[in-house]
Amino acid sequence: MKFAVVFDVHLWPFKRMGGPLLRGINRRGALTLQTLHRAVDGANEAEAPLIVAGDLIDEAGMISPQFAAAIRVELLRANNGVYLVLGNHDMNAVDDHSLGPYEHSVIRVVDEITRIEGCVDLVPF
Repeated sequence: MKFAVVFDVHLWPFKRMGGPLLRGINRRGALTLQTLHRAVDGANEAEAPLIVAGDLIDEAGMISPQFAAAIRVELLRANNGVYLVLGNHDMNAVDDHSLGPYEHSVIRVVDEITRIEGCVDLVPF
């Protein structure tokens, strides 16, 4: 079984040297989204599910709806599914996280120890 793994992507429209927001996304936000785009492309080329091993986003606070939608669009491009493993930057509070908006039938949020494909244990933060 093959897996494509990326970790600590830290997607966020950072203000420092980010420039103005255009439809909720600034230049630095667009650059971080390009990282996710390349990860999905790699997973698709490998015909493997994508595992985001923690810290999909940089801050668990408020995110612009446009930026959240752009993340979801990128994740939905993955042909073999996505596992979003909860990381410390994805946490809002005890038993609360910011990955819920990305859940979908092909995007699974992993917030407890989970065995996938009968061979790999995913362990969230």
